[in-house]
Amino acid sequence: MRLLISFIVGGGLLLLLLRHLYHVPVAYDDFWLDSPNTQDPAAQDTSYLLSTRSIVSSEALSQPVCVLVHGFSASTFEFNYFKSAVTERNENIQFSTILMGGHGLNYDAFKAASYLDWKQPVIDEVKRLISQGYNNISLLGVSTGATVLLDSILTGEIDAKNIRQLIFIDPFVIPQNKLLFLTPYLRFMVSNTRSQASTNLELTHWYVNRPASALIELVSLLTHVRSQINRMPPNFKLPPTSVFAAQYD
Repeated sequence: MRLLISFIVGGGLLLLLLRHLYHVPVAYDDFWLDSPNTQDPAAQDTSYLLSTRSIVSSEALSQPVCVLVHGFSASTFEFNYFKSAVTERNENIQFSTILMGGHGLNYDAFKAASYLDWKQPVIDEVKRLISQGYNNISLLGVSTGATVLLDSILTGEIDAKNIRQLIFIDPFVIPQNKLLFLTPYLRFMVSNTRSQASTNLELTHWYVNRPASALIELVSLLTHVRSQINRMPPNFKLPPTSVFAAQYD
């Protein structure tokens, strides 16, 4: 009986602690990405996607293409400096910068989107590029963007045979914070969390509010991709893959 009482009390204290740490009200200013007044430019500017550019020469079809996929709660801004640095070294590389579904719009869009919604713009763009005849396609994903790419390859939604290489930067498959996996069980108590963003740059280009629904979708994506890895046939081959991990992240 004492053990049961201790377990109940301990569990209650843990739940109170989690609520204190992870349940915060939704709040944002007009210049935050969470706000309907601030959007990722890729949400309106179709030229971020290579497939939308009308003039395609035979020479362009054989030039290197790099499809860029940002991370969870982030935006295409993650690649601004990367694209500039790469272009300075090789101006022939063509970029297609994808805004994942539910991202870069506002808090409500982020809250409502599933991980399948996140993936769909990625899958659609790669399929369009392949159908248009691009034959030198590399896929680069950061954090959850890498997870989305890997999952899409393993499910066959992106045909691995048409991809020259995969580049993963800090791929998010096994989270360091194991409390993330408790979110589906605590969704009625923990409805919203907040990131530690503090600068105007972060507030403008990353969601600060992270609703429980989005965290649950993140858990679902991680669970699904790990299941796909475990079920991968012995004869299945990924495209040549490079993985980079930051020392401090």
